[in-house]
Amino acid sequence: MAAQTQAGLGDLKQRIDKLLRETNTYSQIRDFIRHQQAENEEGEKNTNGSNSPTGMTAVQSALKEKHVLSQLVKSLRRPPNLADHGGHHSTDTHGLSALAAPSPFRRFLLLKVQGGRAFVDHTSTDSGSFVLHLHFRNQRFRSRPVPCCLEPAFDESFLMDLQSPDSTELVDLATLLALDTKVHIVITQIQKIGDSEEVSLVASYDVEWRKALVAGGVSIPAELLGAGPRSKMRHPVGVLDLRLDVVPAPSTEVPSGDIDRGK
Repeated sequence: MAAQTQAGLGDLKQRIDKLLRETNTYSQIRDFIRHQQAENEEGEKNTNGSNSPTGMTAVQSALKEKHVLSQLVKSLRRPPNLADHGGHHSTDTHGLSALAAPSPFRRFLLLKVQGGRAFVDHTSTDSGSFVLHLHFRNQRFRSRPVPCCLEPAFDESFLMDLQSPDSTELVDLATLLALDTKVHIVITQIQKIGDSEEVSLVASYDVEWRKALVAGGVSIPAELLGAGPRSKMRHPVGVLDLRLDVVPAPSTEVPSGDIDRGK
């Protein structure tokens, strides 16, 4: 147990160090300290060094006064949200463990699209490409295009933030259950027509993501209803195989009845 704890601390230190380097925090702190030391030296000349803090004491006081330390801690608790960039998140990783918990202080929804089935209207080899578009709260995602076919080879993972931007600690189950916003999935078809591309709406689907709270994750065969005139036919135009997990997973599971009631 102690070895696991040490390994976890080592991994956390590496994540913090990587974040500080990526956000140029080290350089900003060094520049601030140099600037503050210069001001302190100038102040000592003007006051003849009387009753003025010196050395690291003065720097630490200045850091606190300007809220530099509190902002640093806040940035560590809130790393850049993977969902903010609007791009796709491919499964070209090592599965759930590689994508899980980018921050230990936030919960995320990991939605995997593990392929498509029964797209019977798209068996032609020259029918273009499919693209998935996902919308959840203020986050948007777009998949890579895959060739249109009976079983399109979707293989994507999307990491969606379940917490508000100013949240600094893990939300509890009651808060998660109150988030009744569904994940909206739209699938479009892109076809080459001469030198241009034509984009048409194929289908849409609303995912009740809170089902992932019932048993630590859930697999959903999402039957897509057609758009436009096809929507009146009331039969699926295809199926997406979805896997939903909340990371880090809550320690307590939620009864399925509570999902329906939103409590």
